[in-house]
Amino acid sequence: MYTSGPKKAWDDFVKAEPLFAAVSDPKFLTARLTPDSRKEFFSLGETHINNILALVRKYLDREFTPKTILDFGCGPGRLVVPLTKMATKVVGVDRNPHMIEAARQNSRQYGAYEADFYLLDEFERGLPRKYNFIHSVLVFQHIPVKEGERIFARLLSCLEPGGVGALHFTLDRNVPAWRKIVNKARVFWLVNLLVNVIQGKYANPPFVQMNSYSLTKLLQILHEHGIVDVALCNSSDGEYFSSTLLFQARD
Repeated sequence: MYTSGPKKAWDDFVKAEPLFAAVSDPKFLTARLTPDSRKEFFSLGETHINNILALVRKYLDREFTPKTILDFGCGPGRLVVPLTKMATKVVGVDRNPHMIEAARQNSRQYGAYEADFYLLDEFERGLPRKYNFIHSVLVFQHIPVKEGERIFARLLSCLEPGGVGALHFTLDRNVPAWRKIVNKARVFWLVNLLVNVIQGKYANPPFVQMNSYSLTKLLQILHEHGIVDVALCNSSDGEYFSSTLLFQARD
């Protein structure tokens, strides 16, 4: 994940609050965690995966079954843990070493021994395996667009024939000009702290980049990799308009 402030600030925050950094709900703060809230954290991941697979089977391949899975931007393993219940092999990739360590600990705690975890640099150097399901959600928006497009193409090269991808991208943000000015000013620690206090946040996370991608460019990259079967599942929270691209590689 990319922040507009010092990288160490985000690393320190993730190390202290791995679950809250992935899902910004106060119940997932380390000081407030209970056995029930930890269980809920992974239950939310399982619900998300089941919903995604239902859409895949509705729009692309009604017989699709994930077997080898790559979850890009895996964070502390929120999705990897439930994914291991339905696949023979699951790989989680993340840029942050503290997230990778948290994911490894969680996978052991919940018996997800089929999962392997790699830093993004290791993934970029090349993983030998191909995957029949590649997934990412709420990740690319935090990556600068040019780099995100390159990683997107890299992920497509890991998809085996007949494999399915479900990748989420923010496409647009509808905010007034003053909001954009404030966002740029949040590179300064004191400004970011003030905004967090005004927003009533329970922690002081560093300001994280939010980037919008061109749908036309994403579809072009898919076409360049021979992928033409694409479904768009759009969503909006009133400020961000995003889409999960569901696609299947040709056999």
